[in-house]
Order: sequence, then C-alpha cells, then structure tokens
Amino acid sequence: MHDQPPATTGRATSGLGTVGATTTTRTDARPAGAPLGGGLLTGALASLCCGGTLLFTSLGLGSAWGSLGMSRFVPEALALGAVTIAAIHYLSYRRRARNRATHAGGATLRRPMLISAGAGIVFMTASFVLVEWLNHAVIHPERMTPTMAQGLIAGVPNSHLLYAALCYLVLPLLAAAPLPTARVAIQPDENRV
Repeated sequence: MHDQPPATTGRATSGLGTVGATTTTRTDARPAGAPLGGGLLTGALASLCCGGTLLFTSLGLGSAWGSLGMSRFVPEALALGAVTIAAIHYLSYRRRARNRATHAGGATLRRPMLISAGAGIVFMTASFVLVEWLNHAVIHPERMTPTMAQGLIAGVPNSHLLYAALCYLVLPLLAAAPLPTARVAIQPDENRV
C-alpha cells in the first residue's frame, strides 16, 4: 500500500525558494474502512427506532422492545445517528490528516470523508424507510393510520420522510469542518544566484 507510486507530484516555487512538495497517493481517493464500517453500523442502529419491533419480535423480545416506546423518538434517533456518523468520520479523518507528511494534508482526504459519511447517511435513511414501510404497510397493514396511508410512501408518514431527509444536512457541515494541513517548510532554492 505504501509502495505505490504517487499519482501527482508538484513543487510550488516562490522568489525565496521552493515550498514543500505536494504528493497525492492513489490510496487517498478511497474511504478508510473503519469510519465506513462505523458509519454503516451506526446507521443500522439508528434506523431501529421504529423497525426494532420487527427484529426483536423475531427474537421473541418484541413486547420488551415495544414497551420502551422507541417509535416516539424517531427525530431524535435519526438526528443522533446522523451526528454520530459525522463525528466518527470527522475525528477519524482529522487524525489521518494530522499524520500526513504532505502539504495537501486534509485537502486530499475531504472527498473520501464525504463519500464515506454519505454512504452511512444513505444506509441509515434507506434502511429506516424500508423497515418503516415493512412494519406498517406489509406486515401490519391493520395498524396503518390515515396519515401513513396518504404519505408519499404508503406506511411511512411524510413527517418521517422529512426527518430522514434532514439527516443529509450533516454533510455540508462536515464539508465545511476544517481538517489540519501539514506544516510547510521553506527550502532554499538551489537555482537562485
């Protein structure tokens, strides 16, 4: 992994000398595995706020889950999941940017960070909508309220779709979050007279 040749290499020059070399390796374009896995796991757990009854009923614990009343906390669970996914990715990629020896530092890591965090958010919202639809429209259609029946997706209230859509607002915040860059050393220019 570390023996791969750099994709691009360049030097910035000024009147005083050469400013540190910038090197971008091909591995920078791929999201890191740990934050991606953490984001997907967090997304799966956050989407259980309503659909947990399906999982726990199959395990024989449906009444225990139902007694917790987790379905009342849909906005909170989705918001907490989105913020947790963003925090996992920011902290992981910030540490990775600090360990960079290149001048580009965090600039090369921003795109894989956003792709990985976006995958976690997409997984969370898609699984939430799927489980909500399965729970209310397929498995228990007798429990469907008029609000659920008139939604964009039968069995999923429009308010829950709005909560799921609002989870994507963490991505612009994550894009604006600062990532550290390596310190630039000014080297004397050998060509200067």
